[in-house]
Formats: sequence, C-alpha cells, structure tokens
Amino acid sequence: MTSSRILFPHWIKIMPLAYVTLLIIQWPNTLAQVIHPQKITLQEALQIAKASWQPLRADSLSILAALREAKAQPFIDPTEINSEWGQVNSAYYDQSMQLSQSLRLPGYYRVQNKIAKTRLDRARIEQRRTLAQLEQDLVNTFYRYQILEKKRKLLQHNDSILAETVTSLKSSYNKGLITIYDLNEVLLIHGESSINLQKITLEFENTLLRFQYLTSSHHIPQTSESILWDEGLIRIGENNISPDLQLLENNDAEAVATSQMSQQMQLPGWSIGLRNMSIQGIGPNGIDYPVTRRFNSLQFGLSLPLWNQPLKEQAKADRLRSASVNAMARHGQENLNSLQRQTLLQIQSLKAQWEQFNQSLLPIADELASQAHSDLASDKINLVQWTLTLQSVLKTKEAQLQLVQDLNEALVRFHYPRLTH
Repeated sequence: MTSSRILFPHWIKIMPLAYVTLLIIQWPNTLAQVIHPQKITLQEALQIAKASWQPLRADSLSILAALREAKAQPFIDPTEINSEWGQVNSAYYDQSMQLSQSLRLPGYYRVQNKIAKTRLDRARIEQRRTLAQLEQDLVNTFYRYQILEKKRKLLQHNDSILAETVTSLKSSYNKGLITIYDLNEVLLIHGESSINLQKITLEFENTLLRFQYLTSSHHIPQTSESILWDEGLIRIGENNISPDLQLLENNDAEAVATSQMSQQMQLPGWSIGLRNMSIQGIGPNGIDYPVTRRFNSLQFGLSLPLWNQPLKEQAKADRLRSASVNAMARHGQENLNSLQRQTLLQIQSLKAQWEQFNQSLLPIADELASQAHSDLASDKINLVQWTLTLQSVLKTKEAQLQLVQDLNEALVRFHYPRLTH
C-alpha cells in the first residue's frame, strides 16, 4: 500500500512526457512542417497567389455582374396594362383593357448594348490589372528576399569577424601594442556593422512576411541559382501590354458611347398599344346594344422630346467629357512610351555595370581579401589595416548586391508597365 502511494506521483510526472513522445512518433511530418516551412519556387508561388488572392476573386465577381448586365440588353421600357370599368361609352357599366409599349429607335439600343460591352471589357481589364500588380509584387519580393538573405549572411560573417578582431585589439591595447586611436577606429566600424546587420535583418523579415502575405501561406522562397531575374532579362525584347493604358482606352470608348447615347435621347420614340372594350346599352352612336359587344383597337403614337434644351446641354457636356477622356488616353500612351524608354535605358546601364562587377570588380575584391589574409599571416600588415581592407571588400560586395536588386526592379517595371500620374 505504501509502495503504490510512492509510485503514483511518479506516474503523474511521466504521463505528459509519454504523451508528447507519442505525438512526435505519430505525427513527425506535421511537426517537421511546423519547424521547417516549405520552400517554393517562383512559379509555385505565383500559382498559390493566383488561387488565393481575394482581389482576383472580387474581379471575377465583377466580370460575372458585367456579363449579366450585357445579357440584360436591350433594356426596354416596361409594358403598361390599364383596366377601366364604369360608364365609358354607354348608360351601363362598360369594361376596357389596354396594353401599351413605348419603344425607341434602334440606334438607341445599339448604343445601350455598346455601353454594356464596354463595361464588361473594363471588368476584364481590371482583373488583368490586378493580376499584373500581384505578379509584379511577387516577383520583386521573391528576388528581394534572396538578395537580402545573401546580404544578411555577408554582414553576419563580417560582424562575427569584427567581434573577434575587437577582442584581439582590446588585448593588444591593454599590452600597449596599439594606440587608442586604432582601437576606437575598429570599434566604430564594428558598431556601424552591427547597426547595418540589424537593419538588414529587419528588412529581410519584413520581406518574408510580405511574401507570405501575397501567397496567403507560411512558405518561404526557395533559393535559386541566380539572384538575377534571368527570365525577365531574356524576354527584354517582348512588347508588354499595360492594363493601365487599356483602362484609359476603355474609358475613352465608354465616353464616346455615352456621348452617342445623349444624341439618341434627343430623337423621338414611338409607342404601340392594343385596346379591348365591351359596352352594353346605348352607345355613343345612338345605337342600343342589348347584349355585351366587344370592340378592339390598335393604337400608335410618337414620344417627342419637347423640352429639348436640357438634352442638348447634356449632349454637349458628354462630348466635352469624351474629348477630355480621349486626351487622357493619348497622354497615357505617350507617358507609357516615355517610361518604357527610360526603363530600357536604365536596364542597359545596370546590365553593363553588372557585367563589370562580375568580370573585374568581384575578382579584384576576392584577390584583395586573399592577399590581406596572406599579409596578416606574414605580419606585413597589422590587424587594423587588415580590418580596413576587408571593409573595403565588403562594400564592393554590398554594392554588387544592391546593383542586382536595382536591375531586378527595373526588369519588373519594364515587363509590368504602370502609368504614373
């Protein structure tokens, strides 16, 4: 009895540990996914983002609404049904039923259908515009993450070297081998390096969060062989379409159709009707109708815009508005051409700088770092000179990473052209 009382508390302590062990054995893949997020390529990220991006779903609903609106054309005025009962044409109670329908000229309905199709085109352009913005943002974020990852690793390695160097220099200073000037110089370099590392780390983490927001997931970008967007550089000769410019052209088309609608509103319309009437007793012709007699009549009429001055002013306003929108569309085309030429020149300049870095500057920097290590080992230079040389090499490599980031962003702007106002 005493033995069971002693063992019981031990079993209570062991049970949670056993339960956790069972979970690890039963679901190792689940735990691995939590600890190690899945890495995905750019194409996989684009597929995931397109399937989960809510603005694209909203655009799809707008397209469905525009399709319904197009199917609703022509939008004809409702049919009127009038019923009459009382002393109409005789001394007794009469009954009448009348149907009438107002119609406009065919040109009105053609313009009405044109406006509906223009709005459908706009909904589709808006979806392409949303998709282009998503792809632009995702490509930028994907390659920016990789560049920042390399920059962060580069600064982490440099910061660890500086920490070791500061420790050695402090020991040398205490022994009187170096001056306080040399020590403070390296301390300043180390402090600035630590601050830069913190900035890059924060930017790196924010970029990852942006990537996960765009893909609506917890995935991380898979490291590619090249930090340069090679596909964008290969397709540099393609003719890229700007949804922003298409939207301006669509606005122009709708403004023209709206102006045509104002002109059609000034034209007369027409109406047709059918009337059925029954009378009993003495009719208006003085004849006595002892039983119910039925009469049918067909009516035809015109609807004239007698108060035409407001319609004329509206037509003038729509013509002016159409001219204004057309001017904005032409300005958008000129603006886009100018922006594309500027971006292309920037790409050519950055590409030449990229080749210069790879062919001459980086090899020189690597050779300089190797020579500094060799000279330090043979006591040809001191630790401070060695540190300054490595910082010069570091700046060259940082400049190369910043250059490729600028080149990637220029390529993305060229392939996903946006208009600026």
